[in-house]
Amino acid sequence: MAKYRSSIRINGKLTQARFSVKADADNWYHTKLREKELIKHGLNLPLTPINIEDYYRMWISYWKSFGKADSTYRLYQVRMEKFVLPSFIRRSLHLISTQEWEDFFCKLISTRKISSSTRNRYRSMLHKFYVDAIKQKYALYNPITAVDKLPGPIAPYAYLETTEECERYLSAANKVCSSFYLC
Repeated sequence: MAKYRSSIRINGKLTQARFSVKADADNWYHTKLREKELIKHGLNLPLTPINIEDYYRMWISYWKSFGKADSTYRLYQVRMEKFVLPSFIRRSLHLISTQEWEDFFCKLISTRKISSSTRNRYRSMLHKFYVDAIKQKYALYNPITAVDKLPGPIAPYAYLETTEECERYLSAANKVCSSFYLC
C-alpha cells in the first residue's frame, strides 16, 4: 500500500509517483529535481535531434489530423512556410536561441510592417510549437517563453476639447436622464 506521494513539474509536465517508504519518495524526488536542473541548464540531452522544417511537417500534419479548425490550420501553415521556415531552414530545433527568436520578431515588425498584436500571435503559435516539441522530446526548453509579449494598441478616446462640447454633452445627458426619471 502506497502511503507517500511525491510530485514535481518538469517543463510544465507534472510527474507523480507513490511509495510505501518515505525515504524512497524523497530519493525519487531528489533524482527528479536533479533532472529538472540539468534540463534547465541544457546539460541533459535525452532528445532526438530534428531540424525545424522536419518537425514543422510532423507538427502541422498532427494539427490537421487532430481536428484543428481549417482556418487556424491554414493560418499556421502560411505563417510557418512564408516567414518562419525561410529564416531557420535546416536549423536544429533545440539549438535556436531566445535571442535569435527575438531578432526574428524584430525583423518581422521592421521589414513586414506587422502590428504588435500580430507579432504576439506569431509568438503564441511558436510557443505552442515548442511546447509540443518538448513533450515529444525534440527540445529541452522553450526559448519563446523568454520573449516578451508586446503591449497591444491603445484605443483612442474621444475627448471633449471645448467648453461648448462639454455643455452640449451634459445637456443631452440631462435630457436622456430626465426622460427615464432617473435624475
